[in-house]
Amino acid sequence: MTRRVVLSFVGLALVLLAGVVLPLGLVTARQDRREFHDATMATAQSLASAAEEVLGERSATATTDFARAVPPGQQAAVLDRAGTVVTGAQVLVPVDLMSSALSGASGYQWTSSGLLVVTGVGESLPRLGAVAVLRPTASLQARIGGRWVLLGGVSVTAILVSVGLAVWLGRWAGRPVEALQRTATRFGEGDLAARAQVFAGPPEVRALAEEFNRTAARLDRLVRGHRVLVADVAHDVRTPMMALRLRLELLAQESTGEAAEELAGALGEVGRLSRLVDGLLTAARAEAGAGSRVLVDVVPALHGRAEVWRPLAEERGAAVLVEAIDPLQVRAGEGHIEQVLDNLIANALDVGAQRVRLRAYRHGDLVGVAVTDDGPGMSEQTRQTVLRRFEGHRPGGTGLGLSIVDRLVTADGGTVRLVDSPGGGLTVEVCLPAA
Repeated sequence: MTRRVVLSFVGLALVLLAGVVLPLGLVTARQDRREFHDATMATAQSLASAAEEVLGERSATATTDFARAVPPGQQAAVLDRAGTVVTGAQVLVPVDLMSSALSGASGYQWTSSGLLVVTGVGESLPRLGAVAVLRPTASLQARIGGRWVLLGGVSVTAILVSVGLAVWLGRWAGRPVEALQRTATRFGEGDLAARAQVFAGPPEVRALAEEFNRTAARLDRLVRGHRVLVADVAHDVRTPMMALRLRLELLAQESTGEAAEELAGALGEVGRLSRLVDGLLTAARAEAGAGSRVLVDVVPALHGRAEVWRPLAEERGAAVLVEAIDPLQVRAGEGHIEQVLDNLIANALDVGAQRVRLRAYRHGDLVGVAVTDDGPGMSEQTRQTVLRRFEGHRPGGTGLGLSIVDRLVTADGGTVRLVDSPGGGLTVEVCLPAA
């Protein structure tokens, strides 16, 4: 933000300087040249009266008087009608200027050595001769150069002041915004105690920080209340459920026939209800952003979960394979990667897949984890809704497995994508920012 403010101020200052200083310098330089020309022309005309006596009398006194009338630092000469210098400095006068002077019109020419002015001598036409005055322009150039240096100094000072003011203004307005952004990032990553400073910056930024703090406080209360509710559910629901399951198992051991079958069905429903409660608790923790992010080595996590699930897979005649070599790291919630893999492997085995491949790869700034199975796959319509809670497509499932995966990955700043596997089946691709 500071850079944009500085560039804006400097750009505005340059536009103003270009629109004011440059024209001012050009106008004053033109005015100086005009005054220089007028003064030199007046000198030539005043010398013309003295030159008339020189051409008329041809006396030493007239020549001396003409020489005394020449201003210091300038050169002047009296020329007859033929253009020959009668007295004074040897000034080279162009033919066209000499002709103009003899016909009654004064002329001038800017040369490398100065300003040359030629004016006629006498009243009648053609004139008796001409006076040529050569005035060096060193003083004029020095005056114009000095003025440009002054204007340049003013311009540089104005730009430096603009830069200083812009830097101060940018920091004054930008630092509170950047601090608010950092606070919002911390809050979004799970630091619910993060609050913005409200004592710096423009009034609008302070008002925004105050509103952010009020909103953060409300969300903090809601999330903390949600966590308390999750803890209460975990204590008040799971414990009675476990007791119910134990009683049903005891009754099932003592029962036979139709009663045993009914009790087995009840135990299955209790197990399904237990998995549903566990899934709800996991999803609630993921949504609440519980836990901070830690550095996770993806490849060891893949090998570890494959070893855990391999015995169950072998019982079902399936295989869990790992395809990952290069070390890859991400920052994720503690246990999130393992829980994501558990859900995806369990889903693949539950649908009857015979081969489950776990693959990790690097794609730019992302690390991808792909779980590929050769099961029955999933339709396009189902893939669009299966990440929602309770939208499971498998009979007897809780409808929470893939939604939990989506919540955990999203909480870690990643994405989940479901695509068809080559040759049939489903591939779930999880992408997370690389550490």
